[in-house]
Amino acid sequence: MQTHIFGAGAGIGRWFASRPIFSTNSTYVYDIHRRHIEELKQLYGDRAKMLDVSGAVAGDYLRPVAGEFRKGDLFVLAIPESQLDSLCRSLNRHIPDGCAVCVMTSRQEQPIAQVKQLCDRARVFGLHPLFGPTVPEPHGQAIALCDQATDWRHSAQLVKLLEKSGLTVVVLPSGDHDRQMASIQALTHFTLLAFAGAVASGDFKWKELMLLKTPPFQFLSAFAARILMATPATYATIQASEYAAEARGRLLSSISAISDAIDAGNLANFIERLREPFTGSTLSEFSQFSFIADRAVHAREKFYFELLDTKQVCVFRHVSRQDHRIGRVLKVNSTSIEIEEYTTKTELSGRSFFAVPFDECSLSAYRKLGIKLSSPKVQEFKKSNVLFMSSADAKQWLDENVLCVQSTISTPNPSNYNESFFEKISPMLIEEILRCEFVDSFRRKGEMTRATVLVTHHPSVERETIENKLRSVCYGEELI
Repeated sequence: MQTHIFGAGAGIGRWFASRPIFSTNSTYVYDIHRRHIEELKQLYGDRAKMLDVSGAVAGDYLRPVAGEFRKGDLFVLAIPESQLDSLCRSLNRHIPDGCAVCVMTSRQEQPIAQVKQLCDRARVFGLHPLFGPTVPEPHGQAIALCDQATDWRHSAQLVKLLEKSGLTVVVLPSGDHDRQMASIQALTHFTLLAFAGAVASGDFKWKELMLLKTPPFQFLSAFAARILMATPATYATIQASEYAAEARGRLLSSISAISDAIDAGNLANFIERLREPFTGSTLSEFSQFSFIADRAVHAREKFYFELLDTKQVCVFRHVSRQDHRIGRVLKVNSTSIEIEEYTTKTELSGRSFFAVPFDECSLSAYRKLGIKLSSPKVQEFKKSNVLFMSSADAKQWLDENVLCVQSTISTPNPSNYNESFFEKISPMLIEEILRCEFVDSFRRKGEMTRATVLVTHHPSVERETIENKLRSVCYGEELI
């Protein structure tokens, strides 16, 4: 089975094109924007195809690529509803027998019916990923499979591919899907937009309110921001169905009823009645999920204060500028962090390295190399704009990007270790050694009784520390 993804250059189409959910070697990707195609060619090569929708073959713009279509292929339409008509009219001219067309839209019932009419020789079904293109991995994410084309010979294979990637496949009729989406999507988005509008029309700016944030306010604000930052047309489409209109009506009625209960001094009883449709286990499951999210936020805050208390050098990524930086945390505020940032760089062998003042030992080592460190910059960053590396990742990044120093060490070698031991084994035994190069030896009666090596290490590690550890290893002593 070959797979053809239309709209692969952006959004959810790009998400599927960027992951090996379908076999990359048998997948073709298409888009109408040349820049997107150039990016996709890095992964797909000549199987990334530009569609010229306004050129000489605008009325049949799939004709130049139709030679790639095979019997039994899958065509994934990851495009807006408004573009289905023109694509499907062109597709129907060239689609071989036994193929399937997958409609990847937020609504399913009407678009599937439309595509069935336009591509009358194909098996047509729907896929609706219940997540956005910013989700990094598929594991645990749900995807709706609507009006499953069980008579298509690759139907079972498709489900297995989706499930193998980590996606949870929910099979249901398109009508049921759209009615459920009225609560899952339309009602949720409408609620968040109403919340954002109410906050925005108040007397205080969002930034001021976040200084006194509670977990519910923070989470609602976060999800409302996701809606406000996304493409408005997407949410307009979701709200366009009759099911969505009915859901909005239910919300407005519920808000009115809650307000009446408050005015009557009867809110406690009203909340008790709201609990009745839910089982205890359901409410417990929902609340536990909120506690997990709360703990994750708290763990991040605790990490900030650990960096502040230990004064350790940390590596962080500036989210907006997409670059890595080095510094120490000086102060943790409600929504921001003050960081003493180290910016001194030096060129070595065509590469740029940071010179970082870990401690007095580092400063002394750099002075010996004639490197003068510039004064650190104290900057305030929004917490949302700072992503700290884990300890393991930070160590690796520092090993590769901080200007290290080299020390020549001569050590007794009573164990008669060879050159390979010093160059390959000693860095594994002594974590302070980043690289060890064999320089010279003193031999007596055919045995190497003394070795001289050139050790590369961080400037914060004293030469004597490495010399003592290397001597202990050569004497067969256990390192402490």
